[in-house]
Amino acid sequence: MTPRTLRSAPRLQPAGACESPRRAVPPRFLAVLATLLLLGTGQARADMIDFAYSWTVQPAVIASGTGSVMMSAAPDGTASFDTTSSAALSITGAHITTTSSADVPPDSFNTPFDVKLHLTDTASGAAADLSFKGTVAGTLTSGGSQLTSTFESPLTQAVTLGDNVYSVTINPTLVSLPSPVATTPAQINALVTVNHVPEPSTLLLGATAVLGLAARRVIRKRRLPRAMA
Repeated sequence: MTPRTLRSAPRLQPAGACESPRRAVPPRFLAVLATLLLLGTGQARADMIDFAYSWTVQPAVIASGTGSVMMSAAPDGTASFDTTSSAALSITGAHITTTSSADVPPDSFNTPFDVKLHLTDTASGAAADLSFKGTVAGTLTSGGSQLTSTFESPLTQAVTLGDNVYSVTINPTLVSLPSPVATTPAQINALVTVNHVPEPSTLLLGATAVLGLAARRVIRKRRLPRAMA
């Protein structure tokens, strides 16, 4: 008689159990998750940031010969910045006018001046001063002006007030000053942008997601040579 070949019985899985392959988390998903964690809290906060400001110009009057340059600080004001907007908010800093009775020779100027902006964050009450330096230079007569107002670097300054970062840029940096007979004064403006300070918890969560993404890539690279062996 030919001996029968014994076949091993197939393994039976417990009822209700089934094998499912493990699905790797796509790297793009982790990257998107990190981005959402970094941006989510900031977007949930208020989009409008309120602040108050006031200007000081020193000296207010620059004299030379028979001529004078008057720099009048703009009135104190309040403003609101929309953090969803990409455009900076323009606020007026000072108005400039001139007087002179000179003809030949003209009145000559080469005098430095300071412009100070006092900012107050409405929500926190925190305040700070930002100072910008400039020079009035050129000549002036009773009927004409070759004067300019030029600002020195840094033209942009930033300060953190409460939970917000304020960035201020003097604009324009070069201003042609009007003649004594002009009816429209020159103007010094500032461009202001405000952004929320990222919260520590949001940064921690975002960093954790990024580190997880980096660790996954390292492990994947280490496993690849073994699979090919």
